[in-house]
Amino acid sequence: MTKALSQRQRKVGETLRHILAEVLLRGDYPPVTVTQVVPSPDLRHARVYVFAPGDMGQALDALAAGARALQAAINRGARLKFTPRLTFVADTSFGEAERIEAILREIGE
Repeated sequence: MTKALSQRQRKVGETLRHILAEVLLRGDYPPVTVTQVVPSPDLRHARVYVFAPGDMGQALDALAAGARALQAAINRGARLKFTPRLTFVADTSFGEAERIEAILREIGE
């Protein structure tokens, strides 16, 4: 069972999400949507959940390769004692939602 995020973790996660979304929009990165950022309790690491409409593996590889530049952008944009180390993870909730929607449509027919 996972522990609920603290108020500080939620606030930092939202700040990081906004900074990353802005940087990814104007940078040389594949088109991705940052759906959620979950910082660790000590705020030194952050798991970044992304959704890519194309090849998810390729997008994750590109983001991992550019992680240091993205961390530098966070360092400039957020007032944190430490810049969190980023780990990019595929957000599968969109696929799950589509699967559930297809099942409900099938039942309704």
